[in-house]
Formats: sequence, structure tokens, C-alpha cells
Amino acid sequence: MKKIFLWSMLIVMVVSIIASYSLTGCKTEPVEETSEEEVIEEAGEETAEEAEEEIVVEETGIQPPEETVTIQIACWQLFEPMDTHWPIVYEQFKEKYPTIEIENITLPFDDHMAYLKTTLLGGEGPDIWNSNIGSQMAQFSEYAENLEPWAEADWGENWQDLFLPSTLEWQLWANPDYIIAFPMDLSSIHPLIYNKTLFDGLGLVPPTNYEELLQVAQTLKDNDITPWANAGAEGWLNDHLFQIIALQLGDGTAYNKAREGEISWTDPILVTAMETFKKMYDDKLFGEDPFSVDFVTMNNNFYSGKAGIAHIGSWATMNTLGKNLAEGQDPETVFALTGDLSFTGEDIEVRTVAWPGLNFSMNNDIDKSKKNAAWIVMRELINGVFAQYHADNISFFAAVKGITPNLDYLDLNAEQQKVIDTYTAYLAETKYGLPHRYPDINTAVWDNLNEVAIGTKTPTEGLQAIEEVSKNTGR
Repeated sequence: MKKIFLWSMLIVMVVSIIASYSLTGCKTEPVEETSEEEVIEEAGEETAEEAEEEIVVEETGIQPPEETVTIQIACWQLFEPMDTHWPIVYEQFKEKYPTIEIENITLPFDDHMAYLKTTLLGGEGPDIWNSNIGSQMAQFSEYAENLEPWAEADWGENWQDLFLPSTLEWQLWANPDYIIAFPMDLSSIHPLIYNKTLFDGLGLVPPTNYEELLQVAQTLKDNDITPWANAGAEGWLNDHLFQIIALQLGDGTAYNKAREGEISWTDPILVTAMETFKKMYDDKLFGEDPFSVDFVTMNNNFYSGKAGIAHIGSWATMNTLGKNLAEGQDPETVFALTGDLSFTGEDIEVRTVAWPGLNFSMNNDIDKSKKNAAWIVMRELINGVFAQYHADNISFFAAVKGITPNLDYLDLNAEQQKVIDTYTAYLAETKYGLPHRYPDINTAVWDNLNEVAIGTKTPTEGLQAIEEVSKNTGR
């Protein structure tokens, strides 16, 4: 593909030197002195017909088809609620690309994964799909297009500079040879969120260390409020918390090094992190029975004032701003972000753990007559009308630098704007990827954090069990 792509680019360069272009339509028209056949014949390689089947690049970028083409997008979420947002943003897309129709296949997460496995394995599948970085994305890597030539053709040779730091590095977890998915947005679980209205009413200030956290927790307990919102049985939330703690210790790299097999999971830094994690459960910071609480309940408990602090993350910003109210949420309640809480009692360096929440791949088995249209849809998801709408109305935080949210319609006050600015600053500096690259380690971490929290394993035993899985993981 790269060879054909290079000859396609050569054609454009030669023709652009000797031809004048009309920029009034959807495509350019070369003069007839030098044909594509002549250029390719001189190179001694592909025919013009073969070259045209690949990426069609013109001076103004990859162009839409002249005839109507339908592209399928399969996702578990995109513009929730879809019945509200999709008609609006799809109309914006159609105004820009009237010849591209989109069939949107939105399914619940488990159904989405089953659909991908069934259709892609069957040699069909959607034209575009979304997945999480790491092990989930890797399941479908053989069906995914190499996106790098498309990005270079449309965004230039320095296209990598469009993206925020580390985001492309994480994409390579699924396929180290080339990028098979681009991220639409980023989410951070730093810093913590707290109920400012509640804290102010009780004369509390956000804790900066563990001793202060215990003092704040006691006041909250005395007022029948859970100090810290958590759903203890959900492995991903325990993992988020464990990573927040581990990032503060040493140079912050121990967790990632253990995942990559560079150090043992029983490294002293991770033992300390696991002991701290266990202590939070022992100190009843998450309530008397956090294992009976699922994430939805945890989310609603926090935003309805039944808990004081949460590590929910920036994906819930609409709730944090009070603009997309969770169940039982008072629109007058003010939520704010804390500075990083030191679990060790020592001064800490701010280190943000984040991940791209929506990542889109393109089917490498699409009919070649549809590939340009499919890429255009991809382009609009990552760096176009879809990405802008998502930043404006859903997540606020895009993975590319050029997409910044337009939030004038929200009429934010100073405290709310501070939330946006803080998350933006944290995400601009993030270096640490939250999701797991290897599914076996992912499962082992989640399961053993749960066992440590419950008390069926000690912190050391939990880490030893993770290490046994890690040693047998192929990398």
C-alpha cells in the first residue's frame, strides 16, 4: 500500500508542476500534456488503474466521492444521548459532505463487542468501529487499516504534531508496527472531584494529605455522608485508584514498568501503593459496604450529595458543571477539583493518568471505491465536525490540539471555568496511560485488587498473584 501511495503522491507532484487547477469543484483537473499513465510508465511499476484504486490525494486533501456512498460506523457510544445529538451533528456533516451517508450502529458495550467479533471474523464488519486502546483494540488489529499514509496524505508529514503528548504512543500498544486507530477524545482521572457546597456547609477544606483526609472523613461520617464515592466491586475503579496512588511514589513509572515486565509487581513501590489502597478500605473511606455499589449508583450518590469526594474523572464534566444532572443532583450544588492529595504525606509531583476514551479504526477490507469516503468520516471524527461537536457538547477534551471546546452556550461561572481549565492543563501534560495493554494482566490486576479490598488476600499476596500472571504473559 505504501508503494502505491508514494506513486500516487508522485503523480500529484508532477501534475501540479505542469498543470493549472480549478478549485471551484470537488476535484482538480490536470491539463492533458502529461497523463497518469505516462508518469507511472516512467516509474516502471503500477498501472494508472491500480493507482487510482488506492488513496486519491489532491492538492486540497482527500476528496469526497461524486456518487453517494454509505459508510457504517459501529460504536457503543458516540454522542449520547444519540436521539438528541446525532441528528444535529449529522446534519452538519451532510452539509459538508452531501454524497456521504452514514449508517450509525450504536449498541451497548457487550453487544458492540459481540457484533465486531461476529462480523469482522466473518470477513464483513462495519467500515469504521470504536474500541479501547490496548488489549481490546488488539483483538481486531488484523482487520484494521494502516492509518498513517492517510494521515500524512491529508494532514502532512508532521501529522503526529496534531495530537496531544503520549496519545499516539498508546495507540501503538495494539499494533507496534503502525497505527490502526486514532483517538477522538481524552479523559483524565486527575485531580479528584469534591462537593464544594457540602464542604463549605460543614466548614471543611479539601484534604492535602492522608491525615487530613481521615479528619475530613470523620466529619462527613458524623453527618451520615460517605467520605469517598467508590464502587468497590468494579475492578476498573479500584485500578484507577491504585494507579493514582502508585503515580505518587518514586518517579511515577513503577506501575507501567510492572505492566511491561520491566520490574516485578512485588516491587517495594507497588507494595506501598497496595498497602495504602487496602488502608483506605480498612478506614471505611468508601462506606460500610462499598461492594454492593455499582458505578451508576456510585455516580448518583456522589452527585446527589451522599458522598464528599470522588475519583470519577473528566468524562463526567457535564455533571460536575451541573449542566447534565445526574439522578438526584441539585442544580445549585457546586462541585470543584482538588489539588492532588498526597497519600504519603510528602510533597508530590503532579502526574496525570489519562486515556483516549473513543478510538476509531477503519476496516482494511472496505471496497476500494469506498475507502476515501471512509477516511473522510474518520477525519471528521478525529479532527473535524464530529470531533468539534463532541468537544463542545460531550467530553470537552479532544485528543488533537486544534479542537478546543466552544462553551459560550453554557454560561460558565468562574468556578465552572476553573474545572475546564484545570482538566485542560492536566491533559496537556499527561504521560501515563490508564488502560492495560495485556488482557491477562488487566484481569489479574482487577481481580486481585478486589480480593485485597475484601480482605481475602493481603497486599503482598495480591501482588504476588499478579506477578505470576505477568511472568507468563507473552509480550
